[in-house]
Amino acid sequence: MYEVTVDYGQSLDALVAEFQRIWGFRGDCDFVHDKICGSNFPSPFQGQQAIEIELIQLDAIWPSQIPVKLAEQGFRSTIPHEFISALIRYPDWMQESPIICGDGVYQDADGDKDILYLWSDGSRRCLNFTPCNAPFSKNCRFAAVRISS
Repeated sequence: MYEVTVDYGQSLDALVAEFQRIWGFRGDCDFVHDKICGSNFPSPFQGQQAIEIELIQLDAIWPSQIPVKLAEQGFRSTIPHEFISALIRYPDWMQESPIICGDGVYQDADGDKDILYLWSDGSRRCLNFTPCNAPFSKNCRFAAVRISS
């Protein structure tokens, strides 16, 4: 379990810039998709809140099944503010990749839906989107917040 204080009022653009600074991103071998921004992912929450995030491993799963499977275990998907705040706080997550932000779905100009994820192959690091048109393999982890009762 990973404790994170999320400032939902901070712009997602500022969080992405902080993520790149802390992780020492280099343009030649690292990538952050330019559509990961506040205009595409406004926060549904306000203020600051301490949350607990877990990295959940599921069997091969279609993106549309993520909310249901997480809810069955008492979790919800992280939103991009939570996901990137956790990436800033826990740089060792790079070793756990790929990690999916299940509530980070972006619909492009062609109408295709993509989902936010963190990926690394050891030499390249990537905060990007992957298409929602195929199941995720069982080696993916899903960043999830425990649902309060």
